[in-house]
Amino acid sequence: SLDPIGNLYFTVAGTNSVNKIEHDVLKKLGEGIYQCGDLKKASESSLLAKPEKELEADIALDASQRASEVPTDDDDTEPEILSLYEGSLESHVSVPSGVSSDGRRLWWGNGVEGRTAGSLVEGQAAPRASLLASGSSSSQPFPAVALTSVVPTTYGVAHSNTMVFFSTNQTGTGSVYAVSRDGSTTELVSGLGMPRGLVWDGDNTVYVADQAANKVFSVPVGRFMDNAPIEQSVLCQGVFGLALRTENSRIGT
Repeated sequence: SLDPIGNLYFTVAGTNSVNKIEHDVLKKLGEGIYQCGDLKKASESSLLAKPEKELEADIALDASQRASEVPTDDDDTEPEILSLYEGSLESHVSVPSGVSSDGRRLWWGNGVEGRTAGSLVEGQAAPRASLLASGSSSSQPFPAVALTSVVPTTYGVAHSNTMVFFSTNQTGTGSVYAVSRDGSTTELVSGLGMPRGLVWDGDNTVYVADQAANKVFSVPVGRFMDNAPIEQSVLCQGVFGLALRTENSRIGT
């Protein structure tokens, strides 16, 4: 998942982690300045132990500035994969699956034990600033909270301006849930086969990849509701992940 300024977030089930590659690193990979082999993993423990002056530099930008800033080339950017949240330190990371971010907040689903670790979890896209601001000890993991624990297994995750969505399968049927800003959770769509990837169109529609049905469905999300109507949008064999490009999408910026 990409945030509005082009940072990339992804989960790795094998290492039980939620990760980030910053925009400048991605750009230099695309330009050939960095090669894939140059990328080194920065663990959550190493990020927690960073010098205080580096943390203070992060906190100098408040959340709204961080979300809206325009990326610039930074000659000091390290070719790192930032392992922001790791299951070895975080009780809310349990074989993470889908992930989404608005540049300030970071959401992920858990592939197992969602009823204890959280079906949908909210963390922070740049958690170092929050760590310093709260006065927490560096021995503490980065802050995260379970928004809901309604299902044991989550697959895809997407967000709109007002809600976060996740897909799941239970007892042979698939559903998409919506979580509102106040934490209310509802079953937005039920009766799907194997709903996996989700993507929001930036307006009032979420698209759902149903792998079993070989279809992509559209779902209206202009308001918080259950049993929303669905409509077939695309036929695609074995469809799983989704991404959406609009006329206003920025590529390579």
